Amino acid sequence: MIAKLPRYLLLLAALLAIAASILILTSSSEMRTTIFSDAGGYEEISRVFWWKSQGAWGVIVVLIFTALFYAPYHFYRRDRLRMVYLFALADIALTYLSGFSIGATFIPAALALLLAIILLALQPRKTSNA
Repeated sequence: MIAKLPRYLLLLAALLAIAASILILTSSSEMRTTIFSDAGGYEEISRVFWWKSQGAWGVIVVLIFTALFYAPYHFYRRDRLRMVYLFALADIALTYLSGFSIGATFIPAALALLLAIILLALQPRKTSNA
């Protein structure tokens, strides 16, 4: 069971990334607009969905983030551990760099990746006798 824990954590990271993407794309936020006129200023508050305010480019960025979080699990299933480490570390770095926008939503997935690669590094490696 312990030997399969990294695989489950990588799968969990991919699923958490999908959940984060859905949360980002479907949640709304407040947009405040202050309008000044001769009679005096007033503030208008409206609710805007993230995908509507960011446009197609924002949706593409979120989908790329989700695909990047799936990549470590994909390569783990194909026994390509170097690619697992490469994509996991890239995901963690990108989550940190985008922490003030969409990155904060992906923190649980990044933590699952971090734990998975630590466990992978601690496991004894398989050696083939040629």
